[in-house]
Amino acid sequence: MKLVVVVLVLGLVWMCSAESEVFMEETPEPEASKTVIDQLNSLKLKSLAGFLGKAKLTDALKGKGPFTIFAPTDAAFKRLSKPVTEALNKGSDMAKSILQYHVVSGHTMLSKDLKNDEVVGMLNKKNTTINVYQPMNAAPKKIYTINGVDITSADNKADNGVVHEISRVLYPFPNGTVGDLIKDSTAHTTLTGLLDKAKLMTTLQNTTQMFSLFAPTDAAFKLANMTVINKLNETELSKVLLRHVLPDIYYTQAFYDNESFKTESKETMVVIVGVGGITVVVDQIEGFVNNPNHACTNGVVHAIDRVLFK
Repeated sequence: MKLVVVVLVLGLVWMCSAESEVFMEETPEPEASKTVIDQLNSLKLKSLAGFLGKAKLTDALKGKGPFTIFAPTDAAFKRLSKPVTEALNKGSDMAKSILQYHVVSGHTMLSKDLKNDEVVGMLNKKNTTINVYQPMNAAPKKIYTINGVDITSADNKADNGVVHEISRVLYPFPNGTVGDLIKDSTAHTTLTGLLDKAKLMTTLQNTTQMFSLFAPTDAAFKLANMTVINKLNETELSKVLLRHVLPDIYYTQAFYDNESFKTESKETMVVIVGVGGITVVVDQIEGFVNNPNHACTNGVVHAIDRVLFK
């Protein structure tokens, strides 16, 4: 009798053990989550991934998030100056700030969520500006930029966010308004003086409005009829200067050939896009954009080689 009981008990133990083994085999192991850091490696963005490691930011970006990373390509990092590259290699405080300027924390921002003129706060507590353009010659394709830098590969999703590949490093930071940039520019001293005379500098420093300024350089003013310009009264001078200003933010990516805009002087500006670059025309006066896409906190500045005035 005892033998039978022992056999039965052993049999039940074996069956339970076998069933447990079968159950464990049928339960799949949970998949490891793919973080935004993993996505950077998948996209072969080795420079950014490496610099994040040197700045000790990697572990944070493996966390819950969510995070949106605007990720410069390896080629973009190669275009940086030697001092900036050295700072990134050292993982300095400057490097941390530059890298954090490419990260949004707390939001997964897909391309469908991006809005034109949207101001986005970055991890280093500075702002960027998103622009979404749909030029007629590219319809229905949309062009997405951040601080005027192209988003070249969007919506690379991870379990804790998303990575958007971009064509340049977002540095230097836009640290002032359109007016501030002109005021601080050694190449625009004449324009600065005229803006002050026409009482327009404060307008271009207004952070509640967005502007695109086509800014004639000092060299451009040397080609202009300054005798006539200096005799203009405040109202006349204001109109001349405002024909160089568009309301809203237009980086060069927004333009297509023969497109027209209304300037702040209520005149028509025509944009000519050619192989050699971009030319703007007002009242049959042409100005070539020779230094474009300077991001500001309230817009963008494009330097031009002519004053749009006869």
